[in-house]
Amino acid sequence: MVASVIDTLAYSKKLQAAGVPAEVADAHAEALAEVVYNRFVVKEDVSKVCRELQDVRTELKRDIAGLQKEVQINGRSVEFSTNKSVEYRLDTIVDQLTIRLGCIMAAGVFFLALLH
Repeated sequence: MVASVIDTLAYSKKLQAAGVPAEVADAHAEALAEVVYNRFVVKEDVSKVCRELQDVRTELKRDIAGLQKEVQINGRSVEFSTNKSVEYRLDTIVDQLTIRLGCIMAAGVFFLALLH
């Protein structure tokens, strides 16, 4: 599989033609092929990712279909529970802001009292 990424024989021959000993040229070609193979995406990698994405897509479609059926069965109760959740969050935020404003006002009154 590494050979499909880089032509190690041609690379080794070019190194040998430049005066590099055959053993060193072959070792260098193999090492380079391994580095290139581990660093770059090859066709097999793309095919594998495509298959995995297709599996995820199929699973998501199945989950969405199940949720659509659940919403159709429960009707308005799903909307109601969602609205209650949002309403609860908003109430919590309002409470936190009210406490913060109260603290700011108390601090302001305290500092005004110090100034007089």
